[in-house]
Amino acid sequence: MQKLFTTSEYGNHHVDLIQIVASIAGVNLEVTVVAKTSAEEKDLFAKAAVTTLPILEVEENVFIATAPAIASFVAASSESSAYLAGTTAFEQSSVDQWVNFLRVETGSLAGALNAIHFGHISDVDANEHAFIVALLKENLKALNNGLKGREWIAGTDKPSIADYQLAIVELEL
Repeated sequence: MQKLFTTSEYGNHHVDLIQIVASIAGVNLEVTVVAKTSAEEKDLFAKAAVTTLPILEVEENVFIATAPAIASFVAASSESSAYLAGTTAFEQSSVDQWVNFLRVETGSLAGALNAIHFGHISDVDANEHAFIVALLKENLKALNNGLKGREWIAGTDKPSIADYQLAIVELEL
């Protein structure tokens, strides 16, 4: 069984994406929660040659890191779910494009606004707040334009990893 190392099993949108894809693919993952800055984390980073979680140990001392890469690998692990990562080179690229857009841009902006609104960041003035809101509105317009005429964000005929990433990001909006 493959091992997924993470900082938390639930409520972690990186792991949520992986768990959704694993569930659809019928792939069982052994989830191991690793404490930040622990000796276990340092040892794992040294073996995996990366310094961020989540990390999937595919087989002994063979690792894949980052949620999108792990989700794509898990999807491709089963013939019945390979479509989740796209079935053509164009679809695969489109899935990657939208997953990155949603994670890096939409998710970051939504997360920043949530941190401001819930008091985790308190030294933001009205102009900075308005700037972030304007950026998010423009970002969401781009997302809406990407969805025009499509049932699924990456233009696939079935939901893809990008659609599940969109659902996860929408929870923050």
